[in-house]
Amino acid sequence: MLRKPHAILLAAASLALLVFLVLPEYSRSRIRVAFGTLYLPLFTVAGPSENAVARAAASLTPRSALLDRIHALEQSNEVLRLSVVEHEAATRESDRLRQMLGFAARTSWKLRPARVIGRDPANWWQSIRIDIGTRDGITTNLAVLTPEGLVGRVAEAGPWNSRVVLVGDPNCPVAAALADTSETGIIRGVSGGDIQGSLVELTYLPRNAGLKPGQRVVTSGQGGVFPAGIGIGDLVDSRPAVSGIYAEARVRLAVNLGALAHVWVKLP
Repeated sequence: MLRKPHAILLAAASLALLVFLVLPEYSRSRIRVAFGTLYLPLFTVAGPSENAVARAAASLTPRSALLDRIHALEQSNEVLRLSVVEHEAATRESDRLRQMLGFAARTSWKLRPARVIGRDPANWWQSIRIDIGTRDGITTNLAVLTPEGLVGRVAEAGPWNSRVVLVGDPNCPVAAALADTSETGIIRGVSGGDIQGSLVELTYLPRNAGLKPGQRVVTSGQGGVFPAGIGIGDLVDSRPAVSGIYAEARVRLAVNLGALAHVWVKLP
């Protein structure tokens, strides 16, 4: 008895298949579409379910693991920022060295490059130490400069490094002149001190020198230490000396003595 229903179902299925095969192609396509729409809701439900499972798994990630990931990302960000800073510093130094090499190529002086390696904490604006010495041909009283202008002179020369006193130091008087009128005077430190080391005094000028702000001041070449024509700075203001015998002026230095990194030493 049980085998009869199965035989009937098998015969019905065979008949349905035979009818489907003899139908025109258009009719068979319609039937396939109809059967497809019956199963489509099942796939639609399965998709969001899988997404929900993924979201649930993500929400179960331990808080410590998430914090570790955040910390790793922050460290990576710091490394990238430091790389940018390093690149910018290298670019600035490269530009500076190109400028100095161009300056050396334009002059007929015999120059030796040097790197600033230290300062005296007690006299920050009065002296620096450079990384060349007697083994490099350095002796005392050689002029030290940059493309912008005068820096100072070598006061002490050791085998491996040297100390340079800067313009404005009492131990570094400079014979100077006004570039446009050739009136001469002596450069010395500003009375009362200048915390930034950017101003010096030009004194012993003729009373009738006709001083004006902005006039360029250069080395005069007198005295034998500094060659003539090295830029020192620009006139800021002027006044008669207390004695009334000569005039005095303040000069803003062309070189930023607080930012020295590389200098040139003029060899004999």
